[in-house]
Amino acid sequence: MIKRKLAAGCFFICAGLMVTGNVALAQDSELKFVSNITSLAEDESTITINVRGFAVVVEITEDTEVELGGDEILLDGLSEGDSVEIEAYFASGGRIIAEEISILDSGEEEFRLKGQVNGVDFAAAAPGGSIEEVVKISIMGTEVYVDDETRIIVRGEGRVGRGRSDESTLADLDTYLRAGDKISARGTYDGTALWVHDLTVGGRDDGEIELEGVIQSLRDDGFIITIEDAGDFVVVVDDATKMEGELVVGASVEVEGMLTENAAILAFEIDS
Repeated sequence: MIKRKLAAGCFFICAGLMVTGNVALAQDSELKFVSNITSLAEDESTITINVRGFAVVVEITEDTEVELGGDEILLDGLSEGDSVEIEAYFASGGRIIAEEISILDSGEEEFRLKGQVNGVDFAAAAPGGSIEEVVKISIMGTEVYVDDETRIIVRGEGRVGRGRSDESTLADLDTYLRAGDKISARGTYDGTALWVHDLTVGGRDDGEIELEGVIQSLRDDGFIITIEDAGDFVVVVDDATKMEGELVVGASVEVEGMLTENAAILAFEIDS
């Protein structure tokens, strides 16, 4: 299978939907975009980015933070053509307000979707006339494709033990995936279709948490993470913990796990 790159924008979706043009967007929720700035208002009140070929206007307020290389910069540091990651939310009237804009070093773009499955086609034809086996998933009205190179994780809802995440395969997906499930999908757009590279099926069990922070120090059984405005927490890593990246002091990490009796966090997945 050829390596696929997203040709037009990245978007993060969760919660409900509204539709502007033909672009599905989340309402009353947080959004994350990775795309290029196509235009910047003269008064620096808005920027326009390209999402799957559609122009999306994002408002900038006095509370919007702009970062470059981890350092906060002024709004005039933004330029047309910049590759940016935008964390935003919906305001009244369907307006999108930027909370944080990070200028990226590269223009690599991808999509991420979170939500409920509307339908699954296990006998779908591959887009573009390919003969490879695929599964087509409709998530909140948006169609994405899973193939044999997709990393599939199944967790929660009694499907796996102790809240753990188990890896699955395309052939076994019909055992776990069904309409109404909550899934998370991340991948790229090749100009024709949205191809999923990482798929997580199922929600979290009670007591499971997800957090982001910075590694303060390392321990024999894991590390201590510092969370802004929340303090330090012990994260325990065991043989079943799935890890991406390297654990080093000062690194930013995302942790999915559950609280233990001694208030530590037993990590199921770590992304550094």
